[in-house]
Amino acid sequence: MMASALEREYERIEDTFDRAEVLDRTAVEVSWQLPEQARKIQSVMRGMLEDVPPVTVVTASRLLNINRKTVAEWADRGLLIEVRTFDGRRRHFEPIRLHQVRHVVRQLHAAGQSRHLVDTIWYHLEDQTVLDREDLRTSLQQMHDGDVVQAY
Repeated sequence: MMASALEREYERIEDTFDRAEVLDRTAVEVSWQLPEQARKIQSVMRGMLEDVPPVTVVTASRLLNINRKTVAEWADRGLLIEVRTFDGRRRHFEPIRLHQVRHVVRQLHAAGQSRHLVDTIWYHLEDQTVLDREDLRTSLQQMHDGDVVQAY
């Protein structure tokens, strides 16, 4: 039996997201000892995700393990970034943000949380934005290496 176009889309994107998760975990694991290599791994991961086309509502709901109405609500609240197709009639979502949200949803589900996720996801994404700042990353690396300057 031949898989539908939506099923193929889902499988392709799920595979890419799963491979990106492996790269992300690897980058985190090596970031303290090999920060430059971790940045390269994250760059490769980001390139993989940038190659994913905008994702349909149906596929997004399967990837996030939530219903389509919730996907639409999350988009309306700004949690997912909506992009329009060339014809402008169907909702699609930006894959990098969808991957970030999926990552947090999976963490929350693993911790036993399955209700009232929006605020928790939003706070996590905001925290990650701060942690991704280069100046903070450099300061944390210096602290880790013991390169601390006494304040007067």
